[in-house]
Amino acid sequence: MNSVSPTVRLHVVWLEFIAPARLRLFVGSSFLIVSEDAAIQAKPIFESAIKQMSIQDVKNILLGESNAATQYFSKTTSDSLNAVFLPVIDLSLKKVDATKYWEDATSRYNKVPFVKKVNTDLTAYVTQKAIDGLFVEIAKEELKIREQVSARKSALLQKVFGFAEKSKK
Repeated sequence: MNSVSPTVRLHVVWLEFIAPARLRLFVGSSFLIVSEDAAIQAKPIFESAIKQMSIQDVKNILLGESNAATQYFSKTTSDSLNAVFLPVIDLSLKKVDATKYWEDATSRYNKVPFVKKVNTDLTAYVTQKAIDGLFVEIAKEELKIREQVSARKSALLQKVFGFAEKSKK
């Protein structure tokens, strides 16, 4: 690994960081597991975000807030994840006729005074909740890696986050 450039090593660290986060989509109190197709399509989105990281991005993540990496990935991948997940979720919802009554019911609900309005487009609503849920999972994994040495599964994660801990002191 020593012969590998520092930039490539940084990319490997972030791939190792993202890999443990489960791709679960939370919708209210239930969750859907992202289909294998969507998960496969999401991987290059995260890889691209990692490859586009600047040294300043890496520094901000390592020395920043406890959810700095999650914020970075949310900012850089949400639009692409939406484009990948939307058709998969749309197909899944149509298979079970979930959209059949949603628009009518939510349109009526939104007319009730003093209630928080909900999106009448079920596919868009579920897709956004799915992406939100994904980042909740990533944030949990990030916090675990930052706080628990045992969660740093590779020598590279141990080295990088160990350095970050020392730099913050």
